[in-house]
Amino acid sequence: MKKIIYRATLSLLLVVFLLAGICWLYADQVLDQFVRPQVEKIAAQLVEGQVQIRQMDWTETGLEILELDVNLPGQLLVTIPRVELNFTPSSLWHRQLDVLRVIEPQVETFPSKSREKSPKPTLKIPERLPFTINQMTVSNGRILINSSDHQWQLHQLNFSGALQQQSDFILSTFFGPDEKHPVDITGTVELSQQKTLTLKSLSWQEQQLLTAPLLINLTGADFTSGHNILRLEQFDHIKLQGILTALGQPSPLPKELAFSLTDATINFALEEQAINLEIQVKDGLIDWNDLNGTFTQLKVLINQEQDGWKISGEFQGSVKSTVSFSAKLDGKNNLAGQALVKIPDPGALKTELLGGTALKISGGLQIAAKYSLQGGDSN
Repeated sequence: MKKIIYRATLSLLLVVFLLAGICWLYADQVLDQFVRPQVEKIAAQLVEGQVQIRQMDWTETGLEILELDVNLPGQLLVTIPRVELNFTPSSLWHRQLDVLRVIEPQVETFPSKSREKSPKPTLKIPERLPFTINQMTVSNGRILINSSDHQWQLHQLNFSGALQQQSDFILSTFFGPDEKHPVDITGTVELSQQKTLTLKSLSWQEQQLLTAPLLINLTGADFTSGHNILRLEQFDHIKLQGILTALGQPSPLPKELAFSLTDATINFALEEQAINLEIQVKDGLIDWNDLNGTFTQLKVLINQEQDGWKISGEFQGSVKSTVSFSAKLDGKNNLAGQALVKIPDPGALKTELLGGTALKISGGLQIAAKYSLQGGDSN
């Protein structure tokens, strides 16, 4: 009986060693012909789309995937020429990748053709990560976002970070089709009990925008950011037009209007996908049809509503004059509102704006007006 058990055990060990030797000698063929199709199948089920991998190869440090394509017809198209995964048997045992490199990925999204309003996707982050990545990089990526009438893009996107319970990251990219709008971001992702994204620095066209870290909550169907402050040392109508052009949006302002702002702060909050803004400007200059003047202490409140934007504010003009206004900007880029101008010394204001001698007017003056701008044309 002992001889039978001994022979059976020996035979089993020989078979195991033989299979291991075959797998080692033909590792690439086993990986490409047997493992790759199973990976495609499992990945397709997870993303509920089509997944194709042209080739998988073993490397000295792990695994290389060539020409990975993910297609969710009519929604998302992802093309990645090369993915590199570095790991060891020990790191895999601890559910960990040492390095993940994604080279030249292109991600393109498409608008939904369904007229029915789709439910908001809920961002669900597990309490415990199924695996971790010590170092994760994306090099020379590109993101295309298509709407029904326009396309936005980020290109030359580079990312360096990790996938841990708490990970720092660096991201740089260009917004738009050229290199006029560089964007640089550094921050931290927290995936433990409080799942948050903290932006430590955010620069647009090499101008730092944040005065303090910006905190964004990552749970639920809506992102929320609490109250945060952006700072613009100098901003004018040319920069505004550049941003709107990059976004593919027309300007709601008249073509004859020019302005320049100094030391502007933007206090904003994002709650349930609604944006609330409070803009304060130390001083500025405005020019409209060769009529120009300065102003100080501008304060504007902008609240997003279901059918557009509600705008209100006030500022001080020349010779202690004050202007208060309120307006509504609808979804068709039409602006309508009213304004109240208080002028304590009309004569001095006339001299300030038009020159000449001051008018001898006693008492102050108030002017109320209604206005509208349709697609940038004033009425």
